[in-house]
Amino acid sequence: MISDAHRGLAIPVGAALPGPRSQGSARTSYLREPLIKVPKPTQPWIATLVRSIFDQPDVDAVRAPVEPTR
Repeated sequence: MISDAHRGLAIPVGAALPGPRSQGSARTSYLREPLIKVPKPTQPWIATLVRSIFDQPDVDAVRAPVEPTR
């Protein structure tokens, strides 16, 4: 359910449905915002970088420095 963490929606839906309660629209916003600020040819590359943040197993992995590959 996308509710922007609206407690009036999240609580009753969470009581009725098992599993994750809500995701919010943050993921979509975090992807859309940088893409509108970069040139069109670089958008696929930037989108891949932003999506990789959400693929990390935990917050420590997100914050860990990335070693360049050679």
